[in-house]
This record gives sequence, C-alpha cells and structure tokens, in this order.
Amino acid sequence: MIRIFPVHVIITAAGSSTRLGTGTKKEYISVQDKDNNTVLSLSCIGFLNTFLDSRVSPFFKLASFVVTCPKNKIPDGKKALFANKNVKNLFEQLGIEPVFVEGGETRQLSVLKALEACKTSCSGDVFPSENSSSDEKAFSDSSLVLIHDGARPWVDFQTIYNVLCVTREKGACVPYIPVTDTIALQKDGTIDSYINRSLACSLQTPQGFLFEKLFEAHKKSLEENRTDCTDDTTVWKAYCGKVFTCEGSPKNTKITFASDLEKLKTE
Repeated sequence: MIRIFPVHVIITAAGSSTRLGTGTKKEYISVQDKDNNTVLSLSCIGFLNTFLDSRVSPFFKLASFVVTCPKNKIPDGKKALFANKNVKNLFEQLGIEPVFVEGGETRQLSVLKALEACKTSCSGDVFPSENSSSDEKAFSDSSLVLIHDGARPWVDFQTIYNVLCVTREKGACVPYIPVTDTIALQKDGTIDSYINRSLACSLQTPQGFLFEKLFEAHKKSLEENRTDCTDDTTVWKAYCGKVFTCEGSPKNTKITFASDLEKLKTE
C-alpha cells in the first residue's frame, strides 16, 4: 500500500518590497508574458503543476495552499495570483481553493499565521481530533509543509520534488547552491577574515518540514520572543534538530532589487 503524504504549501508575500525601490510590491509586478503572469502567479504555478504531475501525485497530496499578504492587501494578492487565467483551473483540478491571510510584523509571525490558516482550512482527515483513529492520527503526523518565497518565480519541478523527497525521509530540508565567490567577513571597512567557500552555500526555498513539529517550534519561538530566526530553517534548527539539504537550482533566484526585474524580460 502506497503511503500518501499530505502537503501544505505556504507562499510568503507579506513583505513591503522597500528594497526594490519601485513603489510596487514585487510579487504583484506583471511579467508581461502571453499568459499575463505576475511574479506571484509564476511562483505558485510551479507548485500546482508539480502536484498534478504523475511522478508526484501518487505519493504527495496537496492539502492546503496559503498565501500571505500585507495588511489590507488581500484583494491585491488575489488579483496578482489569478492574473493568469489558467491558475483557477489548476486549483480546480487539485480540488483546492487558495487561502489568503494578512501577515504579521515579521516573517516569523507571517509564517505562524499561515500555519494556523492551514489547520483552519483543512478537513478532519488531515488534522484529526483527539477522538480520531490511530490511522487518521498517523496520516496527520505525516503532513509536510513547503514554505516558499513569493518573489522566487523561477522555482522548478526538480527543486520542489527534491525537497519533498528529502523532507519525507528526514523531516526537514532546504535546497542550496554552492557559493562560487570568495566569502569574507568585514569589520570597520576592512576584511576581517575569510570563510572556506567549500563549506558555504546559498539557501533557497521552498523549505520543507514536518508540519506539526514546525508549527510547535514557531509557537515556542514566539513565546520566547526570539529575533534571531531569519528563516524557517533557523526555527527548526533551534527547536527540532538537523536541517538536511538537497540540490537547488541557479535559476531559482529571488527578486530583491530593481535590477533583478530585468530577468523577467529574458526568462
């Protein structure tokens, strides 16, 4: 009997995009391609197509799909996601309706609110009650969550699949690419020391985790008012243990500055 793992996808898009310097939220920027995509719709389509793929669908089931938005910007988030008319059809094929939630003051708070939204939006077979059978609880315990930056529109099938497989086996996974530049620490305007680049790597998203363990870790982090957790791997490592890695993609870059928008014209 094939064991099916429920998977929740969270797309983080609640930031202010101030570093972009354009006055427009980066996830809502039009790509101006034949399908009228936005950065956000492209970031999501990669996941929807992955869960419809025959290499994935027998083993992983999309259980919920949550998009975080800035305060009072949920209508804009919906418009950006559904700019590509094919997106609605993909959700219908998967039997899922996306959920939009307002983010918090920090990324950590935004992710915690999104995790809570996953629980609220799912049926009892994914998050069973105390009176549920042992089989139902085992199904719940196997739930995974993938957390992805909404400003990474070039995420590909192989990266998502790699993360799913390692997360299923190990409990936590992050894709990475090797660092090719010389890496140094600077202090007071001068080079202080160098880092062995063979040990350094650049982390990407999606980052995958066992859902319940990450949820509990985020709640503990909030209770302890931790501010040193810059992404979900740091939350996991602080409370749960090792984060395993898998191969990422050089194309899976994040739009941060206005110069990054030039890539939208060439992809």
